[in-house]
Amino acid sequence: MRVHLIDTLEGFLGLKDEWNRLVECSRMSSVFLVHEWLEAWWKGYAGEADRMQIACVRDAQTGALVGILPAYVHGKGSLLRPRHLGFMGDALGATQLDCLVDPAHEAEALEALRTWLMSSRREWDVFAFRRMHEDSPFLSILAELGSCGLCGRFTVGESVACPEVVLSPTWEQFLQQMSSRERSRIRRWRRELESAGAVGVEHILRCEDLPVALADALRMFERGMSTRYSHPYEVSARYASMLRSASEAFLARGQLRFSFLTVDGQRIAFIWQARHRDKMIGYKTAYDESWAPHHVGNVMFGYAFENAIDEGCSAFNLGVGVSAYKQRFTKNIAQMHEVTCYGRSFAGRLASGRDAVRRLLVSRIRRYAPDAVIEKMERTSGLASLKRL
Repeated sequence: MRVHLIDTLEGFLGLKDEWNRLVECSRMSSVFLVHEWLEAWWKGYAGEADRMQIACVRDAQTGALVGILPAYVHGKGSLLRPRHLGFMGDALGATQLDCLVDPAHEAEALEALRTWLMSSRREWDVFAFRRMHEDSPFLSILAELGSCGLCGRFTVGESVACPEVVLSPTWEQFLQQMSSRERSRIRRWRRELESAGAVGVEHILRCEDLPVALADALRMFERGMSTRYSHPYEVSARYASMLRSASEAFLARGQLRFSFLTVDGQRIAFIWQARHRDKMIGYKTAYDESWAPHHVGNVMFGYAFENAIDEGCSAFNLGVGVSAYKQRFTKNIAQMHEVTCYGRSFAGRLASGRDAVRRLLVSRIRRYAPDAVIEKMERTSGLASLKRL
């Protein structure tokens, strides 16, 4: 096995076909590792100081691409901005990230990536690989590095929680697995909404319909967030552009499931989701606040589950975060994990100390602060990690 580094956009774009072949076959595959998603993310969010560090593993004899570590370096390398190595696509609601590895060469490819990671440690001060599934072999390899003594301090912990609904073969069987109370609520809310007008589910199936549909959806999302946080909320132009690029790509790939709940033709709720293998991945949803008394968010999810069942999906991932409305549908939580390593450079050691203090403060706030204080701090500082899950 030989490892070569891709550090330019041109080189990354040239890997598209080989990259997506690995997405299809890798055990730890994810919709958020599809080349088109990461391309949209990079073009929208990479800063001037960010550098791709994509480690590609090729079979030395055939030249076939058998492994990819989709990483990048963020930061200028100063004491205040240490160089962080992490997954491309981190944050922005990604539920699972990882390496992409051909199962036929998994052990050799992962060993090659581990060796490359250790040999490149002068290029970063901190590495933080987040949002890996607990079964990830790369997660195991990273955790083992903590005992080898070649790097600085390691931390291994939980990254994000993603509730998952296990789907039944039919909608009626799915309802039967719920409590009688929840089953009655779902049916009653549908009937009550139907009494307000003709209820429909509008699926966005054409690329030419995406601009208006996305504008309507993001406007609905902004209004909902403004109501929640009691101050104006605006989606950035670069996020809107990224989501449009990703939507166009997933629509072309046949993976996009972007739908609106309508009453008499009026769009009152939406869900943006993507299918990956036999799982539906929920990414973004919102509803018109004026329809809140009709529980349209829950009704929208009900239709989304029913559609996923009709498509033969076995599970529905509800996205990042454990909210009350998600717990209505499932208690099954997929916990993603992270590994952070602080290098032996001065910047790495300083970052280790700062992060240790921050973790202590966050744990104390989570334990002792009233919910009202936590909510206020989230609104003013964006510290979503303070939220009690």
